[in-house]
Amino acid sequence: DTDPSYFPPIHDVTGAAYVPKRCWIDVEQAILEAKHIVCLTGWSIFTETALTRCGKGEEDRTLGELLKEKAAQGVEVRVMVWDELLSRQSGPMSTGIMATHDEETVKYFEGTSVVAAKVGRVDENVGWVGGMAISGLFTHHQKSVICDAPVPG
Repeated sequence: DTDPSYFPPIHDVTGAAYVPKRCWIDVEQAILEAKHIVCLTGWSIFTETALTRCGKGEEDRTLGELLKEKAAQGVEVRVMVWDELLSRQSGPMSTGIMATHDEETVKYFEGTSVVAAKVGRVDENVGWVGGMAISGLFTHHQKSVICDAPVPG
């Protein structure tokens, strides 16, 4: 996350100062504070990503580790990723042609309390060829994080 003091002050229409949010810090904090449920959905959710960096020789906690910790605490953790048609369980295409890491993500959570699933896109009204195009080619690079934690700020 960028230090908000780097940017000049921004004021809304009422004249109140806008304070930028700290995206990854806020996401990590919301997951840490969750008591009941954490749901992540996305085109790609890479378990080895560190949401925040500790620095000074400390180990950065990865998203995957954080989710496994929450599940071990009894929090319901669900992860849904796009099922990329061209990814494979092993070999040179294991990350997929678009590097979605869908196979790796589901495999990472096997044997843990985290429920992870690959979900393809389906449109039954476009025929076989259109269905392959929709399920394999078109997706949005959007993510959602849903937690029962209070919203910071």
